[in-house]
Amino acid sequence: MNHKVSVENYRYWAFSLVATGIFLRAMHYLGGRSLWMDEAKLAVNFTRDPAWDIFQPLLQNQIAPLGFLLIEKLSVGLLGASEYALRLYPFIAGVLSVYLIYRLASRTLGLWIGLIALGIFSVSHWAIYYAAEVKQYSSDMMVALLLYLAAAYALQKSGDIKRWLLLTVAGMAGVLLSHPATFILAGIGISLGLQEIARRQWSNLLRLGASSIVWIGSFAFGLYATSIIASGSGSEGQATLTHMTGVAWTGAFAPFPPTSPGDIRWYSTAFFALFNHPLGFAASGLAAFLFLTGVVYLWRRERLWLGMLVLPMLVTLAASALHLYPFTSRLLVFLVPGTIIVIAAGVNTVRQLAGEHYRFVWILAMAVLLYQPVWKAFTNVKNKAPYNHEDIRTVLNYVGQSMADGDRVYIYAGAASAFRYYQPQLDLPADRIIWGTSTRKSWDAYQADIQELQCFDRVWLVFSHVIPSRKGFDEKRFLLHFLDKVGEEADSVVSDGAYGYLYQFNPDERPQSCSDQLPSIAGGQ
Repeated sequence: MNHKVSVENYRYWAFSLVATGIFLRAMHYLGGRSLWMDEAKLAVNFTRDPAWDIFQPLLQNQIAPLGFLLIEKLSVGLLGASEYALRLYPFIAGVLSVYLIYRLASRTLGLWIGLIALGIFSVSHWAIYYAAEVKQYSSDMMVALLLYLAAAYALQKSGDIKRWLLLTVAGMAGVLLSHPATFILAGIGISLGLQEIARRQWSNLLRLGASSIVWIGSFAFGLYATSIIASGSGSEGQATLTHMTGVAWTGAFAPFPPTSPGDIRWYSTAFFALFNHPLGFAASGLAAFLFLTGVVYLWRRERLWLGMLVLPMLVTLAASALHLYPFTSRLLVFLVPGTIIVIAAGVNTVRQLAGEHYRFVWILAMAVLLYQPVWKAFTNVKNKAPYNHEDIRTVLNYVGQSMADGDRVYIYAGAASAFRYYQPQLDLPADRIIWGTSTRKSWDAYQADIQELQCFDRVWLVFSHVIPSRKGFDEKRFLLHFLDKVGEEADSVVSDGAYGYLYQFNPDERPQSCSDQLPSIAGGQ
């Protein structure tokens, strides 16, 4: 039974899979989809003048690593504030990650695991998606892979000072480029430390300790700089951090100690959810099984790499239990490469156990595992703008071309961040903008918006990022339902996740409040 892969065949498959991964990411990037709410919240910080404003508290409760902010600001400064310029660094990071995971897995765990890991990562839904997203998550993956490769390089000749120096410098730069790089370094440091203790290599342990001090110092500096940027002086920063931990990611912190069945269920749910988002597998149960199979495989053959690949997940979970880092969805994207390599080790184990006679078993497992990611990836390629889910740019272009003198534009609260990014392109005076209520706590808030719109003859309503409220109703449908009673829809435009409606109102039926006090339409919240 021959399980070897010829060099020629391996290179052919490796080249094909790398090319596939790059193609899928390039099509996503070149699609030039509109910025959606989360991207726009961060993007508006890079369009502010002067350039050093990124060292001030970021707008929209945003937090990002110092290195990422500097690279994005440089890109905007050199190329302008287009979607392509803003997404260039995440795209480069995503493309490099395709090659880096191939290089890491094949050199450390063998050709088969390298091929399998590359194949999975090439079509990984969220890895593709974040490769063209104005966020730091694609960079987080690239930094994680670079740190692993630096560790592998140092391990080849553990006594070589230059190699250890490279690992130290890589870790120092990594924590400035990526917040969760700290967890990757913790996994690397703990694993190497335990190995050196077991081998009684005290000089290596001392060297690792010195590197760790440098990493901790760099992390402290980066964290301090991020905190200053996020908080500024006084209570402003505390509000941002409180928003992230107490509002945006509430429920994403591990309950510790787990004292109830619900707490235990949290850990089980979080474990399986990891394989759905950010790993992107619909068959999360199968992915979890293959991951655990890979853990067993690495425990028997490569315990050092098992520690370096899996411990970051456990360290992140511990940080979550301390309410220091949410354990959920896109904030765990940095774990994707390492987890995929462990899954690839599990698939390779199944392949070896199946042998030639039952080859269909592992092929079937791969087919079930990758059916949805492959289908999603190539289905999106056929779209004009892949992964476009809030196409507010198309809506705003139509509104801008169709507006008449005296028209006003009502911006739904969920669309406000994206509108602020595109507003300079519209040449729309601030006094023609009506900002929707940003915090809807009562029916009076809706009524106030509706009455304000009736004070004008014609108003365009722009919606995006419309999600059901906590009370379970659709705010867009609710507002339009009442506007249909007091006005008449004269025009509309609909695109992916974004909507524009023109309403006309009878001047003879305006509310008394319009004459009592002019509505506040100063441009901005």
